[in-house]
Amino acid sequence: MRIEERLIRRFGRMYRKGSYVFREGEASKEIFYVVSGSVKMLKESGRGDEELKTMGPGEYFGEMAALISAPRTASAQAVEDSNIAVVDGETFRNLLRESGEVAVLMLRELALRLKNTTDVLEHTTRDKLRLQALVYLIPSGPAEPGRDLLEELARILKKPKDEVMDLLEDPELESLLTIRDGGIVEFREDRLREWLERH
Repeated sequence: MRIEERLIRRFGRMYRKGSYVFREGEASKEIFYVVSGSVKMLKESGRGDEELKTMGPGEYFGEMAALISAPRTASAQAVEDSNIAVVDGETFRNLLRESGEVAVLMLRELALRLKNTTDVLEHTTRDKLRLQALVYLIPSGPAEPGRDLLEELARILKKPKDEVMDLLEDPELESLLTIRDGGIVEFREDRLREWLERH
């Protein structure tokens, strides 16, 4: 018998399209393995639910609550009719203890997810710093003789000057800034709105 059939026979549940597997904030402690169908992960935000990822056959989710008894950090909703193996936290922990192969697979997947989260955080931090720099430049315009805007930005952003230079010399900012000889010589504020809409 295939592993999927065994999972369905022992742990399987059918979730109809649009139904919730769990909701953000709930205290359930199961881990979920998608046998067939798909499930989207949703995070509450000021603009409604934001879709984080869609899980398909062979993927699992909900491991954080199963491992550390934390409340659900997102909601899971069936995108289509889906067969899902629902494994309670204790059974899951026993499986990890008894099967080194399963534990290694889980660790590999968790490491990949952590790397993806780190990449997103780094990108978000970079975008935040860029935006702070642009907001500072709005009333400043190009540097007056003797004024070092990059030095000012380095102080405000609490970053080394060369890091600020690297941040602003990004090709994405070419339409807004001209940097020459280590200084900002032009800031095109009139293009800022268009740039913000694109990013």
